Amino acid sequence: MDTIAAAVAYTMRDLHQKGAALDYPIGGSATVANSLVRGVTKYGRGKAVVNAHVESILLEGGRAVGVQLRRGRKKVNAKRAVITNASVWDTIGMLPEGVLPPPRRKMDTPMTSSFVHLHIGIDATGLPDDLESHYSVVNTWAQIHAPHKPVIISTPSMLDAGMAPEGCHMIHAYAAANEPFELWGTEDQFANKADYAAY
Repeated sequence: MDTIAAAVAYTMRDLHQKGAALDYPIGGSATVANSLVRGVTKYGRGKAVVNAHVESILLEGGRAVGVQLRRGRKKVNAKRAVITNASVWDTIGMLPEGVLPPPRRKMDTPMTSSFVHLHIGIDATGLPDDLESHYSVVNTWAQIHAPHKPVIISTPSMLDAGMAPEGCHMIHAYAAANEPFELWGTEDQFANKADYAAY
């Protein structure tokens, strides 16, 4: 199965358990990052550098000791460790050549084809007050990792009204990394506009 399939199956199972609850951070996902920054900088115990692109991971004696930023080629030394939340492929790309043996460098983990996200605002007029905050649309459960299978639709403004203007809702829908990227190109790649709209 493709890389993302296990995560999709796990998420689907958890979301549809009896009594399951879906949580959103109040104020949106940016509040999670902002809270982490506050935790690092509170009482002057640390410094957070944001909006900085990491160009490479610095190694000494086979151990990660810091990172080099793209802007200004500035080096940031780690006191204890370097932690990455980049994908495995991007992380490997930030390591110097020759650090990993060829099989690890090549990586036999397949990359996902795409991860299409749609963020839209809608007029909430006429929508039921008990609208669920999350829906999973699955055409068939067979080969759930195949194209045109699951679509996840969330309406976080049902949980946090401040995420959309009054009388509106914010919707986030995405295909869970199972669609070939080519399907999401410009509309010129489709036979006609009707095909594009229908998809």
